[in-house]
Amino acid sequence: MSDTYIPLVKQWYVGLLKRDLNTVVGIFADDAVVEYGAGESGHLISYPCRVQGREKIKEFYEKRFARGQTFDDARPFCAVRKRICELSNWVIVNGYIADQDDGGKLEFSGEFLQVWRFDPRSGKVTSCDVHFDPVASGSGSPRLFALDDFATN
Repeated sequence: MSDTYIPLVKQWYVGLLKRDLNTVVGIFADDAVVEYGAGESGHLISYPCRVQGREKIKEFYEKRFARGQTFDDARPFCAVRKRICELSNWVIVNGYIADQDDGGKLEFSGEFLQVWRFDPRSGKVTSCDVHFDPVASGSGSPRLFALDDFATN
């Protein structure tokens, strides 16, 4: 079975790293839902939100990009512990991040789980939920993200 949606998630990560708003927003369906801090983990981050609709999603990422920080400044560490997994029309990403606020203070350090759902008819994202784990051990050997990891040949 070939991966259908993983290349789209990788393309999204490339857009995020490059701060390319059109790429970041372009994979979402018109009525998509994005939730940061899903599953009652919103208190762990300074930007919990649930936004619906591509225009609201665009506004959210415009605000995040306007903070003036580069991806590396805001998130000095981001790692994937396992390969990105595709199950039917779902893509699951598990990793470890360290997030900093605008002043450089560490605001979250731990595991995250990103759950993408795609509409098989349109190939667009219908939802993306990002969960943060307050009790993650941080054990293991994470692999750092690199832009090359998301090449979409």
